[in-house]
Amino acid sequence: MTRIRKWLLLVACCLLVVTGMFMYRWLQQETLSDAEISAIVMERFDPNEMESFTYKGDEHVYQLTFLKGSGEYELTLDATSGSIQSLQLLNQRETPLSEKEIEAILLEAYPEQGIEISNMNLQDNRYYVDYSVDGRTGEVEVDAVTGHIIRTSLEEEQAILSPDQAIEIALSEIPGTVEDVEQETRNNRLVYEVELEDTGRDDDALVIIDAYTGEIISVIWD
Repeated sequence: MTRIRKWLLLVACCLLVVTGMFMYRWLQQETLSDAEISAIVMERFDPNEMESFTYKGDEHVYQLTFLKGSGEYELTLDATSGSIQSLQLLNQRETPLSEKEIEAILLEAYPEQGIEISNMNLQDNRYYVDYSVDGRTGEVEVDAVTGHIIRTSLEEEQAILSPDQAIEIALSEIPGTVEDVEQETRNNRLVYEVELEDTGRDDDALVIIDAYTGEIISVIWD
């Protein structure tokens, strides 16, 4: 009986020694660096499809969070071998509408105003759109996923000059006889067109005036 106990004790000691040696060698394995982990990831995934990376490493695993397409993923790799242990989808992002789709939504929402879009900026799933209409500027905030118009602002409407005021401005620039005056829209801008003859030249003059500010935009001789 004593001999059996001695053998059992000897076997147990041997197992402990072998286990200890394996544990020691495992603990002594060198952990891969961030650069090595990054190289492994780039080799297995298309870096052009990955928007950003966040590393979190310890002695045993590396956890890599990245954005790809419409999802946020968490990748877990063995810290010593670089082998992939798991890949999980954390969050599913909804794809925003394109600028052309947003423009179509706005033109449909304001069909009679003839808005002209000058700038469009996407931020935090919101489109901020600068536009102009009848010489006034404004901004529209649109949900980038649903296309819902959240907010719109437009400069307060200015008083439009009267035809007589437009004629007075035209004659102060070019003396002559008024043949006609009309209100028109040119390049999304409300204007007066004042036709003058007997200007002292062989040609008649067409004076184009901003209907809000009275600015003489151009003079066309004909």
